[in-house]
Amino acid sequence: MERADENFYGELLNKAVMLASNISRTERAGWEPFDLINYCDQWGPLDPPLSWPSYRLNRDISVKAGAKIEIEGLYQPDLESGCAEFLSSRYDVAPAAKVLVSVKAPLVSKTSRTFSEDERIEDKSCTWYLVERDSDFQLNSQEAVTNAPVHSRLEAGETCLETGFYFTPAKSDSRRLFEKGDVMPGLDTAYGQTIWQWDENQDA
Repeated sequence: MERADENFYGELLNKAVMLASNISRTERAGWEPFDLINYCDQWGPLDPPLSWPSYRLNRDISVKAGAKIEIEGLYQPDLESGCAEFLSSRYDVAPAAKVLVSVKAPLVSKTSRTFSEDERIEDKSCTWYLVERDSDFQLNSQEAVTNAPVHSRLEAGETCLETGFYFTPAKSDSRRLFEKGDVMPGLDTAYGQTIWQWDENQDA
């Protein structure tokens, strides 16, 4: 094989590995807290939709860590600072949840070099609940998606720009009403930075 052909083959192989990596991580329930927040391009294109569908937990369908997976799908653990995973029936039993238990602040040396945060992830026993698309939520059209207002993601300490219900992944059952002008609070949890997100369901 010519060197040019070897290089071309190597480029194609690296691209295939990159594109397959997210599929593999999803299939083996390998995502960890913060992975999507800190997502980098070298993992491959993410291509999120313009507007996410609405989802809800089906608490009638659950599986405990270590128990047989009867229905495969996307599941959320009942642990704070855990993250959703795809549980495949290809595996005999449901895994433990990967949970963020602590985050150390970045260190700054005398040379002003900043080091990344030290995140400690542990496997913890849990109950997984199936995540389903909300059948009551439907997009009317692509035009509605395109013209839909863009709502801000607000960090703790920032001022609320629009009255409505917000939630934060930093704490379960965090959904609450904020008025325009309110200062978004920080939560003292192991999750790390508190980021408030607009809830698509604005019903009280």
